[in-house]
Amino acid sequence: MKADRTPERFRILEQQLWVAWELVRQRSPSAGIDGMTVDLFAGVVEEQMRSLFKQLRSETYQASPAKGFYLSKKSGGRRLVGISTVRDRILQRYLLQAIYPQLDQALSPVAYAYRPGYSTYMAVERVMEVYRNHPVWVLKTDIRQFFDRICWAVLMGEVERLGIEPILVRWVEQQLKAGMVIERRYVRMNQGVLQGGVLSGALANLYLREFDRRCLEVGLPLVRYGDDCLVVTESWVGANRALGLMQGWLEESFLTLQPEKTQIFAPDEAFTFLGFRFAAGQVEAPERATKAIEGSKRKSSKSGGRPPKVCSIVRSPKSSSSSSDGYWREPMTTLYVTDLGAYVRVQNKQFQVFLRDELKCSVPVNRVTHIVLFGCSNLSHGAVSLCLLHKIRCCICRATGSILGSCRRLDRHRCSI
Repeated sequence: MKADRTPERFRILEQQLWVAWELVRQRSPSAGIDGMTVDLFAGVVEEQMRSLFKQLRSETYQASPAKGFYLSKKSGGRRLVGISTVRDRILQRYLLQAIYPQLDQALSPVAYAYRPGYSTYMAVERVMEVYRNHPVWVLKTDIRQFFDRICWAVLMGEVERLGIEPILVRWVEQQLKAGMVIERRYVRMNQGVLQGGVLSGALANLYLREFDRRCLEVGLPLVRYGDDCLVVTESWVGANRALGLMQGWLEESFLTLQPEKTQIFAPDEAFTFLGFRFAAGQVEAPERATKAIEGSKRKSSKSGGRPPKVCSIVRSPKSSSSSSDGYWREPMTTLYVTDLGAYVRVQNKQFQVFLRDELKCSVPVNRVTHIVLFGCSNLSHGAVSLCLLHKIRCCICRATGSILGSCRRLDRHRCSI
């Protein structure tokens, strides 16, 4: 039986590596220590993908060190960032897709960073559920050098507890221990995850799974975005209690809070979290977000008619509202699928649009309120089910624009097709 299953397993691996390559190609074009950019890799992609697949199948693959360099931080000091080779980024993307269903189920609802379908807006909304019950006390803190101080032994224990295949565990461990080349000198690491790495955000969230669970277990209304933590409490005593508990639990994971970024705010004090300003039970969006929306409106008004792409994302303008809630809620988003033969499916809480087996775009489900398909475009059964569950309206049109049909959920027990 095992001999019959093995060829199919490797066929699936090969297909998923090609999907991972498409995702890598859409992101940073930078080269790793081998000097091969995404464009150069694309010129020899068939040869490179065959080699990568052969090494993975024979279990002879070895991760290359990342190219390390320093970036200045706004708060002062420097941050060490690394860029993996394109080959390694492809495997990292494949690993992320392969382990994410189990990983996402293991994460708590208080973690909002590095997760498809989650955003800063959702984190702010969660804060406002408690903060608008003014007056309240707020604990705001930050984990010191979070990515750099992650203990590999603890992290790999969490990875193994996901119940994924042993070969995937080994490949994840290889990526962690690949090391880094900084100014032409190889540096062997013994802790931390690569800042800027494909896997790093997901693994960092997984590392704090037990910390998040403990906070929820004792009733702390924690909101965590990466290493930024915020707790809203009813009293100064409650905020100090939260601070003591969080510090103790982090120390058990070989982490600590950053004293200079740890503050407790009284009910009459304003504070900023994830760029949003909170004061007197209200919240204001950052200025850059408001300018981005206004710039998008001006750009869309100037642009003329252009032929549609296989898929595009169009956001409707925000309606004016006197309520502070309107400042930070995301505008409605429509996913247009226009090319004949395009296919929409769902994976890891994202709508993925394929054309001739090539991934064209991937959009978190929570950012889509409408889907419009033109011509012979198709939705998978999973996509239809998710649309009904989340009340996402789907409209199917002829190539000329006339409507063929639609699908929407009317209430809990009825749908309209």
